[in-house]
Amino acid sequence: MSDAKNLLGLRNQLDGETNSMLLEPGERSQDLVAYTGKLAELLEMSNSCILLATLHEQVIGFIQGRGGQFCRDRQTVDIVVGVLNEFHNQGIGRALFWHLEQWAQQQNIHRLELTVMATNMAGIHLYSKMGFQTEGIKREALYVEGQFIDEVVMGKVL
Repeated sequence: MSDAKNLLGLRNQLDGETNSMLLEPGERSQDLVAYTGKLAELLEMSNSCILLATLHEQVIGFIQGRGGQFCRDRQTVDIVVGVLNEFHNQGIGRALFWHLEQWAQQQNIHRLELTVMATNMAGIHLYSKMGFQTEGIKREALYVEGQFIDEVVMGKVL
C-alpha cells in the first residue's frame, strides 16, 4: 500500500508512453485515495496480487493478477502488465511473469489469462515465451489512434 502513489504514477506514465495499454493519456483517475482503496480491495483477495519491479526505489514495472470472484472462476487470474519503455528487453517482464506464476502456484491458481493488442508484437512474443497460447481473437475490439484493432486472447494452464 505504501507504493500506491508510485504505482499510480507508473501507470500514468505507461498510458502516455505506449498505445499498448488500455487507457489513453489523461483517462486514468488521479484520485489517490480512490486508487489506494481499489488496491486494498484487490490485495484482500487471496487470488489476486500486484508485484512491482523497482530500481533505486523507482517503480519501473508491474504485473497485476486479479482472480475471479465466484466459485466457478476463482482459480483463474486475469493479468495486466507494464514496464517502462527504457527498461524493455532487460528481462524485467520475464521476471515479473515468473514471480507471478510462483505466487499463482502457491495459491493453487489453475489458469492465467490476458488480452493484448494484435499490433503489440513484442508483448505477444513475451507472452508466448512465457508459455501463453493464443486462444482467440476479438475482432476490432479496441479503437486506437483512429483505427479499430484486434485484441488477442491468450491463456496458460498451470
